[in-house]
Amino acid sequence: MKTVGMTKLMVGTVVMVLVAVLAFGAIACGPAKPEAPSGASTSSGTPAAGRSAEWQKWNTEHEAWVQTTYAAAKKEGKLTVITGVQTFVDPATEAFEKKYPGINVEFLIMLTSDRHARIRAERASKKFTLDVVLDASSSYRSVLAPEGHLTRFLPLSVSEPGVKLFLDPLMDKDMFQGGFGLMYSADTSGWMINTNLVPPERMPKTYKDLLDPYWKGKLVFLDPRIPGHANRQFWAMEKLYGPGYWKQMKSQIAKFETQMIAGRSVAGGEYPFFGPVGGEFVVDLLKEKLPIKFVRPEDGVPIQLGGIAVIADGPNPNAAKLFVDFWFSKEGQAVVAAATKAPIREGVDVPYPELIGLTGVKLMQASQEEEAVDFVRLRNEAKTLWP
Repeated sequence: MKTVGMTKLMVGTVVMVLVAVLAFGAIACGPAKPEAPSGASTSSGTPAAGRSAEWQKWNTEHEAWVQTTYAAAKKEGKLTVITGVQTFVDPATEAFEKKYPGINVEFLIMLTSDRHARIRAERASKKFTLDVVLDASSSYRSVLAPEGHLTRFLPLSVSEPGVKLFLDPLMDKDMFQGGFGLMYSADTSGWMINTNLVPPERMPKTYKDLLDPYWKGKLVFLDPRIPGHANRQFWAMEKLYGPGYWKQMKSQIAKFETQMIAGRSVAGGEYPFFGPVGGEFVVDLLKEKLPIKFVRPEDGVPIQLGGIAVIADGPNPNAAKLFVDFWFSKEGQAVVAAATKAPIREGVDVPYPELIGLTGVKLMQASQEEEAVDFVRLRNEAKTLWP
């Protein structure tokens, strides 16, 4: 009995000592830190060692913001992104949810007019379900920003020291100053040419080459009378070579056709040339080993910017901001590239760089006024030239 009693006393003493030690440790260490994102790393995806003092300062600030915002976002548990790009869904969901466990991403895929109608309806009813919008720059200019659908937010990831960008995410200072809409990609366009029908010495390299007598009546073009790549290329021609230059194309263009029909027709040998067409459209055709070549004009390529923004009054504001910050990190820009869009961040591997990459391409960006005035005028003039 005494042995048992002594054992109990010794066990009790040990337990008390352990409790005291644990309590002292808790006091010394302070409160527990928020859970770090899975696989947490620098925005550039490279080790912090050897970085500049400027970068170290930025990284400290960025990581502190991420920790605080992630903790709040986990309580929200989800976010909803509305876009028209289906190819974003799988790579974006996988990458974001892997980096930030506990936050589920839902995508709502809609056409432009339907997206705008949905966003307007939620604001009118004050019943908000959307958190982030991915849209074209023209939508931010004409609808989303002017009508008050967005929250001003400028993530730290866009200003990481040492990272080079092809374009300034805030390049439209008149509309996007302060971060109402941030540009994350630049879609370019070019010409698709059947290499069995066009010899190498006849391959056009510039807009002026399209006026060569060789091409008279041979060009199949996207319709310039409606908004799109053709409208932008006619603007580029006028910008480069003066008013009315593009009108000389009348004798060169055989017909207007949609991208889906003409693309397959050129690949099949029915037409020698179709344009302008987005590089992402040509990717699938090249995978089929078809006799086509994609050419982007050396004298200038007009771009269509893709933008991202936080929707005002969304139900998950912290998750939304975390997603936008992620979108400009190296991981997020890799998602953009995986969806065959051209990321604005240099150093990101791009599939088919000759089709969608921005390295070595002379980019031409229309201003807000040019899109609102000149693009409309050019479409109307095209309707007169091709009634």
